Amino acid sequence: MHFSTLITLAAASVSALAVGSSPDNGAEPRDILSKRDCALVGTLWWGEDRAEALRRVHDACTLFEGTFDPLTVKNQCYQLSENLSANFTVQTPANLMPAELTYLTCSHQLGTIVNDCVHGGSLDNGLFIFSAYAEPEECN
Repeated sequence: MHFSTLITLAAASVSALAVGSSPDNGAEPRDILSKRDCALVGTLWWGEDRAEALRRVHDACTLFEGTFDPLTVKNQCYQLSENLSANFTVQTPANLMPAELTYLTCSHQLGTIVNDCVHGGSLDNGLFIFSAYAEPEECN
């Protein structure tokens, strides 16, 4: 096999990995550098309130954007319906310098969790840990 053929095959393999598909809909590219953990069990799920949860991602990310010092935790809870709330959290790990969270990064990451994780879950992109969970409690 020629060297140029090997390079072409390697590039195609890396490209295929980098544009992996989402497990739920098969169409949306996934960021392979992010680590997502969906809650596998739970009595609550987004269900009919998923669209409202996605609208509330916008509200939360408008409040969350800005500079995060190490160990900063920001949390917002939104009532979605009588029996369901959405709890959104963004935090930074202890070992990082201050990091800037943009609205676009926040909305993409939290939106990915709401879209891909039935009960909610968390996603670690290296700079921030995002979480979104469907919860039974009313927001305070």
